[in-house]
Amino acid sequence: MAPSRETLVPEGSSLMVDARVGDILDSAIFAVILEVMPGGDESGSDLLSEFESELGVSPYSIEFAEAFVDLETVLTSAPSAGQDEEAAAPTIGMALHGEFSEERILESLEEETEGEVREENYRGYQVYLGDTGESDDSAFAFLDSGTLLVGTADGVKAMIDVAEGVADPMPEDALQALDALGDRHVGLILSTPPEMLEGAAEDAGDGMAMLGMLDPTALSSPLTVMSVSFGDTVMEITTRQFFEEEADAHASKEYTEGTMSMLGVMVDSPEIQELVAGMTLEQSGLALTSSLSIDEGQFKAIFGFLTGLMAMEPDEPQS
Repeated sequence: MAPSRETLVPEGSSLMVDARVGDILDSAIFAVILEVMPGGDESGSDLLSEFESELGVSPYSIEFAEAFVDLETVLTSAPSAGQDEEAAAPTIGMALHGEFSEERILESLEEETEGEVREENYRGYQVYLGDTGESDDSAFAFLDSGTLLVGTADGVKAMIDVAEGVADPMPEDALQALDALGDRHVGLILSTPPEMLEGAAEDAGDGMAMLGMLDPTALSSPLTVMSVSFGDTVMEITTRQFFEEEADAHASKEYTEGTMSMLGVMVDSPEIQELVAGMTLEQSGLALTSSLSIDEGQFKAIFGFLTGLMAMEPDEPQS
């Protein structure tokens, strides 16, 4: 079980992901995913090598990882930014537990920042970061010999604040909701801030373009948790949404059922149709739980379908 009770993810994080990396890399079905992903090869070594070259950390040296991102900034700033404006950079943090080389990681940071690296003492820890002085600089710090913090400068400092007890971690109720789904290799917690729920209810298209692409009823779900388990031949995914009104949970269930049925009809793929047919949805009061199993053939069909969509050229404008 992922040790979420000792989380370094700060309170207020809208998206948290944890992963038992070592177990995932040993999974046969994960090898299939790496193979079919863009940029992958038969062993997935290209993607893993790219990760190591950019971060200076071998994925095989990581036992457990947890990461967070300020999803609210991503969803609300990008659509509202003007053509000549850059979207605000979100706060990102990742805590890696395993065996690491501080020297190799520092070399990678120097390469990324073209040698402009500075050190800053923060609450007794050495934080290495880019020399621009901006909060979205790439940074890393060692919490102890087996815990590496990576992310933006403000993200790394936020995790140090949690470790030192000067800031609260992610709320216990969200962690318990995730743990209730059972043992997992990957876990996800999505917390939608109240102000985003209110804005979406008023107008999902005004400054909320990216949110509007989601299930509209899901916008009224303050908390969503997801558990992913990798087996030898299948990947199991369980998702649970918690709503404020039972009617919203029921509406989301109907919406999802309709969307899945439509997808099964529209997509000419026996594998994807079988996948859709095997999905289960169960509503219990304010909670809506969905379960899905994906095998090797279905993974390849999904990525093939998505690759085909991305390759489609837009229609030429009519003269």
